[in-house]
Amino acid sequence: MRSGSKEISPLTLILALTITSAIFYAQLSYVAAGSVTASPATVQLLPIEDSHVMEGQPDTVSDGGKRYNMYVGWDEQRYLSERIYLKFDLRNLPAEAVIEKAVLGLYNKYTPSIGEPPYTSKVITVDAKEVESDTWSETTLTWNTAPPMGAILDTKTIEGSGVYVEWDVTSFVVSQFAGDKIVSLGLMSKNEGTDDAVVWFYSKDAAEDQPRPYLKITYSIGAPPSPPPPTEQRGVQVTISPTTQTGKPEDILTYTVTVRNTGTVGDNYTLSVTDTLGWGPTISPTTLTLTAGEDGTATLRITIPANAENRDSTTITVRATGTGVENTAICKAIAEVEAPPPKTEIPWLYVAIAVIVVIAIVAAIFMAKRK
Repeated sequence: MRSGSKEISPLTLILALTITSAIFYAQLSYVAAGSVTASPATVQLLPIEDSHVMEGQPDTVSDGGKRYNMYVGWDEQRYLSERIYLKFDLRNLPAEAVIEKAVLGLYNKYTPSIGEPPYTSKVITVDAKEVESDTWSETTLTWNTAPPMGAILDTKTIEGSGVYVEWDVTSFVVSQFAGDKIVSLGLMSKNEGTDDAVVWFYSKDAAEDQPRPYLKITYSIGAPPSPPPPTEQRGVQVTISPTTQTGKPEDILTYTVTVRNTGTVGDNYTLSVTDTLGWGPTISPTTLTLTAGEDGTATLRITIPANAENRDSTTITVRATGTGVENTAICKAIAEVEAPPPKTEIPWLYVAIAVIVVIAIVAAIFMAKRK
């Protein structure tokens, strides 16, 4: 044995093989289950665009892709309403991602304030809002070109400094991930126009060591989507056996009617019967409840009328009616009447001749006796 090598004991080898087998079979059963769900993962996305707009300078582009800070609030003295716009790209998330939570975070370096130095500290309430349009660009965004902000997603009151302020924007991010996977968000003072207070946040163009804005998304990988349920189909087929029978007057003919559910779901079928000569056929039972692909039978009966003539024939139609579907089948009943014996005609001429001959013989005998 070479220097420095270690001998492996049999017990250690058996233990290693046992653990390896357990891991193998555990992985095998995991894959076979077909429902892989990863533990939740969290990513932080930097905006692809962000900027702020000022009502007091409605045609001014505030950002141009270079400004390291942004403002939101109400500045009665100079800028009036100030709002922030941010845009995020969700396309790098896995296609099977199930978003569980989405949080918008911005860092305010200073306490909300107003006026010129020395600033007066204030408290400000800011709404995170939906922005449906993603066509805006930070290099051209102004108050006059900014898209409208929509529904409020979350509201935060800000009074301190040096902290990240976070808004829950999950519902809107989920809806945008299901669409074009680009999400725009807006920040706006709840008391815009009345409460003179402004707060500034770092933008995406701040230095890398500065606390830049983010969209923090927690997601999991769901199981592969289940195949859609089969399309519901309904159908019915009717057959009759035998297709033709004959009978004497007052005979009862019996047929077997088979009804098949050719659809993919269960259904109830109503059976009805008619015939062309009005001999009054009947069927029993008159309803059948069948599962998909199941056969059911009914008995059809018809009586040959007593006055039926030979070879009279009636066509019988059986109809099965289900939910929005129906089908028919036909059979025949034929009367078979025995012909009467031929009539015997009496040969009256020969009878007359015979009578005359008999009379003549009797007369001859009588005359012979008189002599």
